[in-house]
Amino acid sequence: MLPKKFNSCLDMIRNGNMRGLEEIYYQYYEKMKFYAQTRVNNFAVAEDIASNLLKYILEKAKEIKYIENPNAWIYTAVKNSTVNYIREKTKPVNIEDSNESIFFSPDKNYYLKKELIDNIKNLKPIQNEILTLHYIYGFKYQEISSMLNIPIGTIKSHVFEIKKNLQHLKKF
Repeated sequence: MLPKKFNSCLDMIRNGNMRGLEEIYYQYYEKMKFYAQTRVNNFAVAEDIASNLLKYILEKAKEIKYIENPNAWIYTAVKNSTVNYIREKTKPVNIEDSNESIFFSPDKNYYLKKELIDNIKNLKPIQNEILTLHYIYGFKYQEISSMLNIPIGTIKSHVFEIKKNLQHLKKF
């Protein structure tokens, strides 16, 4: 989402028009949830993290200043929220390991997503970060290079290695 559009959505929220929050939701909710899921390995917790971030935007819209890079702002916010959750909980709850699993009905892509997430977790932390920034949030290599303070050639090398490590997942 372009800065002008994102800030326009914030203005709508400030004026009581929930259409702004809906647009932010449609643009970012799945991405936020996916990022959180790769970190906490629990779909329910990931949904809570993403929902709480949207709630934060709704409640704090009047305090949020102009956002120059909405993708980076959302990414940082969901990353910080996830880190805070992990810090608060010593052991993440896994719905599949609890008695509630009999009530859990995964969607048809659940196992494919789980396999992808499991493979992503096996990547080096820096590769996981680059993968998320490039393929989930759509940052260009140059932007990632600036954000992580890593030469662009190293970014490209990591992307090549990521693709090589995940090529067996042709079904994605």
